[in-house]
Amino acid sequence: MYTTEPPGPLKRLRPGDMLAIGRDWPESFTPAQPDTIDLLETLQQAWQSICSVYDINTELPETQCLFEGADPRMPRQAAETVVANLLLSALEEVGRFSPTYKKPIGLIHVRDRTANRSSWLLAPETRARWAEMLQALAIAIARNTGAMLAADVLGEWVKGNAEDASRVMACCWCVPPRAILLNRTALGHANIVCETCQQPFHLIDAPEEDD
Repeated sequence: MYTTEPPGPLKRLRPGDMLAIGRDWPESFTPAQPDTIDLLETLQQAWQSICSVYDINTELPETQCLFEGADPRMPRQAAETVVANLLLSALEEVGRFSPTYKKPIGLIHVRDRTANRSSWLLAPETRARWAEMLQALAIAIARNTGAMLAADVLGEWVKGNAEDASRVMACCWCVPPRAILLNRTALGHANIVCETCQQPFHLIDAPEEDD
C-alpha cells in the first residue's frame, strides 16, 4: 500500500533564488543575467580603477570622448577602445612630478596609412591586466547600443557610417506616445526600446515629397 505525504508549505521565490524541478539536481546553476546594465556605472567603475592605479582623482571624462573610434557592432573591440581612451585621459591628469608619471600606460600606437588615421591599441599585458574590466564593458556596450545611439553617444561613428544622416522623429506605443529625435541610421542600427511600454520606437515622420 502506498501513501502520499501532504505537500509542504509554499515557498515564495525572491529574485536570484533558484529552484530545481525533478529528482536530480544539476551540477551547477547559472543565474539569469539582467536585460539591462547601467553603462555609465560600468564606465565609472572602470575609471575609478584606473584612477587608483595612477593616483589621480578627477571626474569621468565625457562619454563621447571615451567612445571616440569605438564601433558598437563589435562590443569587445569597442570595450578595448574605451579602455584605451580611459588610459589616455588618465595620462593627461598625471602630474609631471607624480611618482606615477613614468609608469607605463600599456598602449600601442598604430597608424593606418590607407585611411590616413591613427589609433591606440592595448598591449597584450594591458589587455590581460584589465581583462575583467574589458569583459564588463563589452557586456554593458552590447546591452546598451540602442540607448547610446539614441543619446548620440556614438555621434561621430554614426556620421562616419551613415548613408543617410538626416534626423527623424520616432515614437513608442505609450498613450500618449513619447517621441524622440534621432539619426535615421541610429534607428536602423539598433532596437531602441521605450523603458515605460517596453516597445521599440518606430518612425513617425513621412519622407518629404518632391514638388
